[in-house]
Amino acid sequence: MRETLLLLFSLLPFAAHADDTRTLLDLEQRWAAAAAARDHAALDAILADDFTDISWQGKLRSKTDALAAPAAPVRMRQTLSELKVRVYGDTAVVTGLNMAAAVDGSFTTRIRFTDVFVKHAGTWRAVSAQETPERAP
Repeated sequence: MRETLLLLFSLLPFAAHADDTRTLLDLEQRWAAAAAARDHAALDAILADDFTDISWQGKLRSKTDALAAPAAPVRMRQTLSELKVRVYGDTAVVTGLNMAAAVDGSFTTRIRFTDVFVKHAGTWRAVSAQETPERAP
């Protein structure tokens, strides 16, 4: 009985890690959708107050800047792939590829990203992001 309890307690961190991974993957999808829709309320809930972004253009942006950014000049569809989540206690790093394409077919771009999240009071919030355009070899 004691061995069974010890085994169950030793598996708890893995279950918590799996839950955090699912939560962070969902949060990435909600973030992309909120950015595309310019949903300020959703973005405000996802981004920490001290959020810092280094954009694909190399510009430093705060949460205020991100919320004030104008909508894209054309409607875009974003698809996230190659997502990898690494959880370190109450900090997590998510890397992936954002394939952004204009709905009218005028352009497609591939952006590699790294997002850093911190869990505070049970809620994950983005504290940092960096995007890098993928270049053809």
